[in-house]
Amino acid sequence: MTNDDDMRSEISVYFEFAGFDIDPDEITRLTGITPTRIRRAGDPIYGASLLSEEARQRIRVKVNRWDVNSGLDPNVDLPTQVKALFERLEPAWDRFIELSQQYVPVMECIVKSYGGDRPQIFFDKEVIRKLAELNAEIGVDLYVSGLPLSRLKIK
Repeated sequence: MTNDDDMRSEISVYFEFAGFDIDPDEITRLTGITPTRIRRAGDPIYGASLLSEEARQRIRVKVNRWDVNSGLDPNVDLPTQVKALFERLEPAWDRFIELSQQYVPVMECIVKSYGGDRPQIFFDKEVIRKLAELNAEIGVDLYVSGLPLSRLKIK
């Protein structure tokens, strides 16, 4: 028997540009939106400090990245996270549309389900319209743990 505290999900949603040739700070300047994280090609990867010096020299970020997340707690559902993300982008929406013609935009959703929780993974027409306006791709990474595979059912 599982406890309700064991049945939970953690969700994060972010919008990113990756693989562009300008400095990530230029996207910040053009949009006026402070990113959650930027990564520059050649920077050490996250967690590289745990590796040997030789490995740190070999393993580097391959492409520039600029991303902003929803800013919400990971216990908030996916539709609310997506809405909050769009609200963060709204002040510079026209700039994001322009940049999306030059660089590859992606809305990335990471859903971690624990103990058999079944979080809603749903994108309404308004979300699809906005993603199309941004010429954006969407990625959903789903991680399921704490449930025997014999009980895991995908609808």
